[in-house]
Amino acid sequence: MAAGNQQPGEIARLPGETPTGGKARESAGQPTGRRGPALVLASQSPYRLQLLREAGYEVRASPAHIDEPDPTTLGDLRSGLIHIAQRKARTVLERGASGLILAADTVGHAQGKVFGKPADRADARRMLEAISGVAHEVLTGWCLLRSRDGLLVSGCEATQIVMRSWTDAEFEAYLDSGEWEGKCGAYGLQWPGDPFVTRLEGSAANVVGVPLERLAAVLAEFALG
Repeated sequence: MAAGNQQPGEIARLPGETPTGGKARESAGQPTGRRGPALVLASQSPYRLQLLREAGYEVRASPAHIDEPDPTTLGDLRSGLIHIAQRKARTVLERGASGLILAADTVGHAQGKVFGKPADRADARRMLEAISGVAHEVLTGWCLLRSRDGLLVSGCEATQIVMRSWTDAEFEAYLDSGEWEGKCGAYGLQWPGDPFVTRLEGSAANVVGVPLERLAAVLAEFALG
């Protein structure tokens, strides 16, 4: 079955959830108290790992290391992201992982263009210029796969963001900081209180790469199954 998309509105925060965004520490924080079953994260993203641990989940990383296709070549963008997430989860399962496997794929979408992680500084500047002063969307295709019976749940979450316009000096300062490296759309959200974001509708955690609110709801369904 596939979960539906989160509707725009106030940002829901789970008990114990910390603000999301910003640069991950070199060593991700330890769990603040276990929440739900242990997870196998089919990702090498330190930001996803940190986010889950700070939210209280017991999680270990087991990156899928697949050649990711352009999601726009797999049908509509949302379906493409879900397909990639499912492929990551199944790859990790085939390699012998057991338990609940979580996989995700995140992109930015603005003015008809799709943004993943920037290849270099020039690419990061191009992405930042595209989202400066305009509304854009962050999409995360996600998948949960249970090894013991193959139960799979997947979906795509959307977060809408409006940024104020950046000055040339702000572009250069941000690029110099290196904060753009490894970030979808070249930008790391700092929420609440982000200096560039004027409006955010949906899940702030989704921008980092894991829609925590949806994850909690789906894990509750798994517990019943």
